[in-house]
Amino acid sequence: MVRTCPFCKSHLSLSDKFFCSECGEALPQDLVVHNNPKSKTLEFVSSIVPKKTIAGVNRTSTYKKNKIKVLLLIVVTLLIPVLALFLFEKTAVMINKMVMPSNAQSIVTSSKETVGEQNNNFVIHPKCSFSEGILLNTDLVKLIPFNADFYLESQDSVGLFKELIDSEIITEPKFVSFYDEYKNSLSNSLGFFVMKKPSEYVYGIVSKAQNLNISQEEMAKYSASKVGEFVVLTTDSTVMSDVKDASVGTAKNFSLNPTYASAKLLLPKKGKLVILPASKVGKGYLFQLLDNNPSSNILLIVNEFLDSKLDYAVVL
Repeated sequence: MVRTCPFCKSHLSLSDKFFCSECGEALPQDLVVHNNPKSKTLEFVSSIVPKKTIAGVNRTSTYKKNKIKVLLLIVVTLLIPVLALFLFEKTAVMINKMVMPSNAQSIVTSSKETVGEQNNNFVIHPKCSFSEGILLNTDLVKLIPFNADFYLESQDSVGLFKELIDSEIITEPKFVSFYDEYKNSLSNSLGFFVMKKPSEYVYGIVSKAQNLNISQEEMAKYSASKVGEFVVLTTDSTVMSDVKDASVGTAKNFSLNPTYASAKLLLPKKGKLVILPASKVGKGYLFQLLDNNPSSNILLIVNEFLDSKLDYAVVL
């Protein structure tokens, strides 16, 4: 819109707000230019939420990470004992399967088995005159060398000793003299073991002595020796040394032999005699006994055991 001065008819400029710059007359109210109204300041707010400070973010992130680490550590700590127990049980099962004889199959004998309970899968019944008693004597077997090939045990020490002499399994005159002189001083439990040497079988006899008042010098005359509460007879000095080492724990004893450990788990705890070949050599020794014209008792026992195809057995 162009403004014109009503007095001098000249065009008014923007600077002519109240007066005409040409004639100086005051402009009427309708031509007066008033100042513009105050501008209104608008504040624009961004829709983007400002990020937290770096320090704040780091503290929160670090806290969360540490919390996760602590939780993981607790879980791992709780799982380790469980995993260790699981692996131990699996390993024990594998070892048991390794040492379990072929004819054991799926038989399981509880460790809480009482003396009167019998496992008929490992029992033979030849007629023999041995007295019955508790078998698998832990103290006795700890004197037997670990690598013994064959083992017999009976609670009838006098009866077994006599049968071994009568069958000419024991042929050493010194042992026969010892039996005749001191048989009444032997305890109920007697162990007989055999080991294969390069050229021959060597054997030993172990029994707990009762009131055996005899010096070591006198014992030596019988190729015998007192080892703790036990008396040991063997003509082989190396075997005697092995027995003594086993008795004090400087060498492994027969209780750690895998075959014996398996037999102890499966065999009845009561009977007349334990027959335990611990190796193929031990099984072969039984066939050799048959060639030596054994006593009727020994003949019946060995034949029935071999016919049974068992790895070991208890005579009832």
